[in-house]
Amino acid sequence: MRPLRLELQGFGCFREVTAVSFDDLELFAISGPTGAGKSTLLDAMTYALYGSTARLGRQPGTTLFSAGKEQLAVAFEFALGAELYRVTRVAERKGGRSPKSEVRLEAFQGGVWRQLPESEKIAEANRKVEALVGLDYDSFTRAVLLPQGAFDQFLRGSAKERIKLLTSLLGLERVERMQRLAGERARLAKARMQGLTERLEGDYAGVTPERRGALRRELEAAEGSQRELTAQRAALGERLRDLEALAVLAERAQCARARLEALRAQAAEIAAARQALEHARAAQALEPPLEAEAALRARLEGVRREAAACAARAERAEAELERAQAALQEAAAAHARVPELSAQLEGLAEVRPLMAQLRARGGDLALAQETLPASQAADWDTAWDALGRLEAALPGLKRAQEDAQEAAAAAERAERAVTETEATIARTKEQLRVTCEEGKAAGAHKERCKEALEAARAQDQAAALRPHLHVGEPCPVCDQVVRDLPPPRPSQVAALQRAFDDAEARLQALRERYQAEKGRLGMLRQTLDDRREALERAQALRTRQTARLAEAEAVFRELGTTDPEALARLLRARRRELLVRLAQRICERTGGRDPEVAYRALSRERGALEAALRTAQSALAEARAARERERAAASAAASRLRDQEAEALAAAQRLSEALAQSPFKDAAAVRQAALAADRQAALATRLERYARDLEAAERESAKFSAELAGRTFDAEALSAVRRELSETEAALEAAQRRVGELSGELGRLERQLERAKALRQELAQARDEASLYTELDRDLHTQRFPSYLLDRVQRELALRASDILRRVTDGRFDLRFEGGEYSVLDAWSGELRSAKTLSGGESFITSLALALALSDTLAGSTALGALFLDEGFGTLDAETLDAVAGVLESLTVTGRMVGVITHVQELTERLPARLIVRKTPAGSVAAWEV
Repeated sequence: MRPLRLELQGFGCFREVTAVSFDDLELFAISGPTGAGKSTLLDAMTYALYGSTARLGRQPGTTLFSAGKEQLAVAFEFALGAELYRVTRVAERKGGRSPKSEVRLEAFQGGVWRQLPESEKIAEANRKVEALVGLDYDSFTRAVLLPQGAFDQFLRGSAKERIKLLTSLLGLERVERMQRLAGERARLAKARMQGLTERLEGDYAGVTPERRGALRRELEAAEGSQRELTAQRAALGERLRDLEALAVLAERAQCARARLEALRAQAAEIAAARQALEHARAAQALEPPLEAEAALRARLEGVRREAAACAARAERAEAELERAQAALQEAAAAHARVPELSAQLEGLAEVRPLMAQLRARGGDLALAQETLPASQAADWDTAWDALGRLEAALPGLKRAQEDAQEAAAAAERAERAVTETEATIARTKEQLRVTCEEGKAAGAHKERCKEALEAARAQDQAAALRPHLHVGEPCPVCDQVVRDLPPPRPSQVAALQRAFDDAEARLQALRERYQAEKGRLGMLRQTLDDRREALERAQALRTRQTARLAEAEAVFRELGTTDPEALARLLRARRRELLVRLAQRICERTGGRDPEVAYRALSRERGALEAALRTAQSALAEARAARERERAAASAAASRLRDQEAEALAAAQRLSEALAQSPFKDAAAVRQAALAADRQAALATRLERYARDLEAAERESAKFSAELAGRTFDAEALSAVRRELSETEAALEAAQRRVGELSGELGRLERQLERAKALRQELAQARDEASLYTELDRDLHTQRFPSYLLDRVQRELALRASDILRRVTDGRFDLRFEGGEYSVLDAWSGELRSAKTLSGGESFITSLALALALSDTLAGSTALGALFLDEGFGTLDAETLDAVAGVLESLTVTGRMVGVITHVQELTERLPARLIVRKTPAGSVAAWEV
C-alpha cells in the first residue's frame, strides 16, 4: 500500500479543507512545532482506512472533531500495485448524541472513480479495506506507524521490558486466551462424551439387528396376504362390471322405445306446421308488390301535404315583403337627424381628453362647485409637473431620514458588540489557563494511578500461580521444587483499575474541554476581527446616509419644512387646487355635463339610427328573395304531386293482378299468413329435426333389441356381487395398513440403527477432541510456549535487523541475540559488546533497524509500500543526524516510501522533501517545501 493523496476537514486541529499529495515522493519529513498536528495526519490515514486512530484507539468518539465543528471528513487515495483506490469517511454529531459515520470505498476504473459494490455498508467496507491492504488495524498500526523511541528502550531495557513490549506488539496475550479456550473446549468435549454415552445406553438399547430380522419376516407374510386379496378383488370387479353393463343396456333399450312412441304421437302437430310453412312461403312471394303499393300510397300523401305547405309559405312571403317596404320608409325618415348628432359629437371630442386627465389624477366634475381664492398661478400643466416632482421626491426624503437613523443605531450596536467581545476574550483566556493547570494535575494523578495499577497486576500474576503450586512438586515457571506455599493476598487490581479509569476519564474530559475552550478562543478572536470590520463599515455608512439626507431635504427647502407629514399635507392641498381648476374649465365648455357620458349617449343614438336604416334595407332585400324562392317551390311541388298520383294508380293495378293468381282473396289474408324469415327457418328446422329424430329412434330401438338378444337383467345377483366385493376390499385395506405399519416400523428401526452408528462415531470424535484439548490446555498452561515463541521472534528480529544494520553501516555492525540479551559485533575492532554500551547515534541506528525488522515481521507476506517513523530524533547530534539521514535514504532503494515525523529542524533540512505543518487561528495547515 502506497499513499497518494490525503484530504481532511474538521479532523482534529485541521478545521478547514487540507489536501496533501504524496505523488513522486520517496523520503520526506513531516515537520512543525509540537501540537501543530503532525501525528494527526497519520491518525487521519488510519481513520480513513479502519475508522480508528493509532493514538485514540478503536472508539475515538467525539475527540476527532475540530472544536466547534459538527462534521469531519477524510479522503485517502492509495495505490496497490497498478490499482488505485480511494476511501472516504464522514462523521457527523448533533445535539451531543453519538456521532454517525458513513464510508465509501472506490476504485479508479475507466478514468473515473466507481464505488465497489461490496462496500456499501460500514462493516463490509472495513472488511474490504483489510482484504486490499492485507493488514488488519492492529497489524497496520504496528507495521507501518513505527514509534522509534520504543525500540531504543527495547534495545537497552531489561529482558522483562523487552518481553512486555514484544507481547504488546505481537499480540501474544492471545496465548492466554487460547489456553482458556482449549480448557473450555476440553470440558465441552467431555460433557458431549457423557451425553452421547447416556443416549446410546438409554434411547437406543433395543435397536438391534435381531429385531430388524423379525420385522422383515412379519412384513413378508403380510405382503403375501395382500397379494391374494388383490387377486380376489380383481375377479369380483370383472364380474360386477359385466352385470352393471347388462343393467345399463336394458335401461337404454327401454328409453329408446319410449322416445320412439313419443315421436309418433306428434304426427298431427307436425302436419299442421308443414301447412303453415307452405302458406308463409306463398305470402312471401307477394310481399314485393304489396309493399310497393303501400309505399307509393304513403308517398302520395306526403307529396300532397308538401304542396299545400309550399302554397301557404308563398302567401306569407308576399305579406312579409309588404311589411319590409313600410319599415324602410320609417327608418329613412329617422335617419335625417344623423348630421345634427355628428356636429354635437365633434364639440365633445375636444373636451374628452381634459376629462380623462381629471379622472386619471383622482378628480371628478363635483370639484367644480368649490370656490378658490384669486391667484396668479402659472400655466396649469407647468404647475402640475412641478407638483409631480415634489410628490416623487417625498418618499426618498422619508427613506433618507429612516436610513440615517438606522445607520446611526447600527454604528452604536457595532461599538457595543466590539466592547462585549473583547471582554469575553479576556474571560475565555482566564478559563483556558485554569483548565491547563487542572489538566497538568490530572495527568500527574493518572501516572500515579497507572504505576499503582501495574504494581498490583504484577502481584496478581504471581498470586495466580498459587493454586497450581504443590509442596514437593516443581514450579511450572522456574522448575524449582516448591518448599512452602506463599500466603494468599487480596487483589487490589479492580479498585486500582477503577481509579485509573476515573483518572483517565477526568484527563480526557479536561483535554476535550481545553480543546473546546481553545477553539472557542480562536473563534472569538475571529469574531472580534469581524466585528471591528463591521464597526468600520457601520461608521462609513452613517457618514454616507447623513450626506444623502441633506441632499433630500434641500429639494423641499422652499416649502419651509422638512417634516414628511407636513409636506404631504401641503402637497395634497396643492393637488386639490389644481384639480378644482381643471374641473371648472371642463364645466365651462360642457355646461356642467360629463363629456364622456354625453359623448357615449350621442354615439349610441347615431349608431342606432344608422343600424336601423341598414337593417330595414337588408330586410327588404331578403323579403323579395324569399318571395321568389317560395313561388318557385310551390310550382315544383304541384308538378311532383301530379307525377306521384300516376305512379300510385299503376301500383294498385299490379297488386290486384298478383292477388288474382294467388290462394289469397285480399291483402289482409296475405298479411295474416305471412311469417318472419326466422320463424319460417325455425319451422323448417323443426320439421327436419323431427324427421331425423324419428329415423334415429327407430334405428336405436332396433339396435338395443339386437344387443340384448333375449337376455334379462337380475338385480339381486348384482347386489350380491357388490356385497362380496365390499367385504374383500375391507379385508384388503386392513392388510395394506398392516403392511404400511410394518414398513414404517422397519424404516424407523433402520434409521435408528444408522443414527446409533453415527452417535458411536460422534462419541469417538468427542473422545479424540477431549484428549487433544486436554493436552493443549496442559501445554499452554505453563509459560514455556510463550517463552519459546518470544525467544524465536527475538532471534528472527536480530537476523533481519543485522541485514539492515550491515547494509546501512557498510558491514561494520552485526546484531546478535544470545543468552536473552542483544549484543553487537564490531567488524572494525572484532569486539562483541553489549548493545547497552552503544553510543547515542549507534544505538539509534540499531533501534531503527530493529523497528524496520519488526515491521517486516508483522507484515508477513504483505509488501509494505510506506513506513512512517515517529519520535526519537530530538536527542541526536549533527553527526548522528547525517548518519540517520543516510539510513533513511537507503530504505528507499527498494521503492518504499519513508516519512519521518519530527520537529528537529536539523533533520528536516537533511531530507529531500518536507511537509510543513503550522498552527493558525483558523486551524492547522500543511504545505510541501521541496
